[in-house]
Amino acid sequence: MTARTKKKEHIIILGGGAAGLNAARELATNCNVTILEAQGSLGGRINTIIPENLNHPIEAGAEFMHGQLPLTSKLIREAGVKSIPLEGKMFNVTS
Repeated sequence: MTARTKKKEHIIILGGGAAGLNAARELATNCNVTILEAQGSLGGRINTIIPENLNHPIEAGAEFMHGQLPLTSKLIREAGVKSIPLEGKMFNVTS
């Protein structure tokens, strides 16, 4: 390592939900980042199920943005993801 080369810090983030993913995004420009997630996928409470026998996905986790959320809206735009304003009735299934 030369005097001009500075070793990047290695940061470990516990949890790959929305907060962990955003932290990794912010830190990745200056640090090496590893995300440790206990579940089989990233996203935390976000859980979209796409059944083969239905024409539409089912949201089994976080599914609504309530109110004006500037940071969330910015991240959605940057990711190129579409958000859709919805109206209707909510149905709950309990076991």
